[in-house]
Amino acid sequence: MSVTNLGLIGHPLAHSLSPFIHQALMDTAGIQGTYRLYDIKPENLENEFPGLMQRHHGLNCTIPYKQAVVPLLSSLDQSAVHCQAVNTIYKQRGYNTDYKGFLSDCPDLRSYHVLILGAGGVSKTMAYAAVDSGAGVCIHARRKEQADQLAEELKSKFPGCDVCFVETLSQWDQEHDSWFEQKRPWALLNGTPAGLWPDIRRMPLSSDRLPSFAFVYDTIYNPVATRLVLRARSQHVKAFSGLGMLFNQALAAQKIWHPGHVFPEKMIRKIREQLAEAVLKQSPVNFLLTGFMGCGKSTIGQILSVKMGLEFIDLDEQIEKTAGQSIPDIFSEQGEETFRAIEHDCLKAFLDRKHSKIIATGGGAMIQKRIRNLIDAYPVQVIWINVPLEVISQRVGDGSGRPLLSNLQSQSIEALYNSRYEIYNQTADLSVDGCEKPEQIAESIKEMLGFGGNLI
Repeated sequence: MSVTNLGLIGHPLAHSLSPFIHQALMDTAGIQGTYRLYDIKPENLENEFPGLMQRHHGLNCTIPYKQAVVPLLSSLDQSAVHCQAVNTIYKQRGYNTDYKGFLSDCPDLRSYHVLILGAGGVSKTMAYAAVDSGAGVCIHARRKEQADQLAEELKSKFPGCDVCFVETLSQWDQEHDSWFEQKRPWALLNGTPAGLWPDIRRMPLSSDRLPSFAFVYDTIYNPVATRLVLRARSQHVKAFSGLGMLFNQALAAQKIWHPGHVFPEKMIRKIREQLAEAVLKQSPVNFLLTGFMGCGKSTIGQILSVKMGLEFIDLDEQIEKTAGQSIPDIFSEQGEETFRAIEHDCLKAFLDRKHSKIIATGGGAMIQKRIRNLIDAYPVQVIWINVPLEVISQRVGDGSGRPLLSNLQSQSIEALYNSRYEIYNQTADLSVDGCEKPEQIAESIKEMLGFGGNLI
């Protein structure tokens, strides 16, 4: 049996999941083949591409070559003509499976208007798909000329469609209800790289805008759930990551390359379920559990570590090991300032370890600006176990063993809780209700992070 040679061209390609997905799909269909990455510098594309095409059964292409390969091909499928971009090549013919991959993963857009962030390749694909579906489309991009150009292109190819662009999101806030004749709910589609690993603390827009949307679709899949997705889910807004689109476009490409093969549905689901773990293995993330004392961080963290198969670290325990003293003794003998310095240094030491882990912090960790700065410098997702004050008061009782509570009256406990509440809220990527049973909370966190259920 001959071996099928496949590959991906792009630049850069350091963190591509394509080899994992395509090798798994070929194994499932009984195809003997290989899938390799070809990181080609732009100045070498024209010289290297013909040889790669001759040596391979088929190719994928990604940024920055989805448009650049078009003149190097003999023909284009209608999908590629539609988007003027190619991501799959077979027998010198260009196809666009991103289009199909997006439509098969995103909720049906025909009943919505959409705000698309970005005007590059993936945003362009989503814009064409949205207009094709009958949605009204508004485009916002950092480069307003690019957004304007895409809007005009859509109007030209789809006469009579509802398309516009906005220079600022404030303009969308104030005017979007009056733009289109049909009144529909809005959806948010993100095609920008804001929030992409390792700079995962970024968002393409402020989270206070998220309740304005019926759902959010973020084409980023690394991390599995971006801060945008997690903040939306925290506010009970449906949100989807780009992992489903990535998988669906790969499957569509395999069906173009191997039209005579069957890809069993049961095995397909299994591969997709494994994708999230593959992302995390390739691009590690630190999951920090935070919240007021008594919220259950350590208990929930231990359960979550078992569910996700990750190391668990109780930061307070590590501080005691480092200092050789209990936390109450550190406070009484060395003071809070010394404790906070040890806390910072311990956390940094664990963040420097380049593998995914779950870390339960002390209740006061996030009050330190330098710790907040620290987590912004690493691939960290902060999970806030949000518990009301009255429940906290029941759980901590007289504050025994908790230095900051032991000498406080109930009014002072309330003041301490209130002073930290907004810091937790602003720092968190994901907020979860901490009043459920620990097992339920841990399962909910796992699913909302994209590692279970149907929230990929």
